[in-house]
Amino acid sequence: MKPIVLATLTLLAVPLLEARAAEPPTSTAAPATKPAETSTATPATPATEAKPAVEQIPAPPDVAAPPADAEKTASGLASKVLAPGTGTLHPGPSDPVKVDYTGWTTDGKTFDSTVVRGKPAILPLDRVITGWQEGLQLMVKGEKRRFWIPAQLAYEGRPNRPQGMLVFDVTLLEILKPPPAPPDVAAAPSDAQRTRSGLASKVLTPGNGTRHPKEGSVVKVHYTG
Repeated sequence: MKPIVLATLTLLAVPLLEARAAEPPTSTAAPATKPAETSTATPATPATEAKPAVEQIPAPPDVAAPPADAEKTASGLASKVLAPGTGTLHPGPSDPVKVDYTGWTTDGKTFDSTVVRGKPAILPLDRVITGWQEGLQLMVKGEKRRFWIPAQLAYEGRPNRPQGMLVFDVTLLEILKPPPAPPDVAAAPSDAQRTRSGLASKVLTPGNGTRHPKEGSVVKVHYTG
């Protein structure tokens, strides 16, 4: 994860993962985003205004229905490993993941693709359609898998989203697990430094600089809250 540049020293208003970074930036049918949780308001446009066409990627030959050798879960999700991964860990139900993907409707039309955009997506699994949340947890790092996601696990009944069963080719590039909570997370330890305002802190690793930032300084940091 890249460091985040903050305009001031106030960190509380900055989320760990921005919602905009968690959904493909230009798609109106992002595979992973539940609209009520992560989508931002779309500016009103005339009903007749044409949406930009998505560059078409040839659909796989089994796009219309899962083949006989596809794995199926109790929910109705079908999947097939296209390329095995090199990792051993599986993402958890709320872990952010970094993925490349292409999505088709069962008539072979491409409706979204990070491959076309040339930029992988970072998607928190607790903010994705049910089929993705379930399916990505089956995968390991480096694995490429094809999903046949039934409508009830995708966008059934949601306006301006692709309907029916959806097919995705997904490559899991990285699992972005946050660090575990420290043992003193419940309360500041007795050897923590305290300021008049009540702020408590403790140096974990000493620095090698001599200057301190001031209010209004621009700083570059890694952090977990």
